[in-house]
Amino acid sequence: MKITTILSIVIVLISGCSTNRTKASTSQNPSKTFNPRNLPQLVPYEKPPAPIKQVPPLYPIHIQKQKIQGQVWLEVELLVDGSVGQIEVKQSLQSGPGGLDESAVNAVKQWRFKPAESDGKPVPCWVTFPVTFSLD
Repeated sequence: MKITTILSIVIVLISGCSTNRTKASTSQNPSKTFNPRNLPQLVPYEKPPAPIKQVPPLYPIHIQKQKIQGQVWLEVELLVDGSVGQIEVKQSLQSGPGGLDESAVNAVKQWRFKPAESDGKPVPCWVTFPVTFSLD
């Protein structure tokens, strides 16, 4: 059986990049009203970010032997210099130390991007994409 790691990236950007990821809190006080200041600010862009260096994740042999495959969905902060900032696992495949979530995060920390641009200037943003682990 030939075992390979397939890495795919799909950058999900609708109309802009979120530059301020403020999570909406669930309030214990039902009398509080909607506050638009809690929403992320979107920066319009002419050019979306694009990966320029992708380091494949490690696919540990013991996980391959268990035939675990699938996708780890990550939400990734892209900085204006093209480096990766914060990373959050949005959909787990295998959590815990030595798991595929950790492998995906460690690999993406090493990635570099051409940043999104607005008015010819780089802008920071957040993107969401899967890292795929496959035995194909």
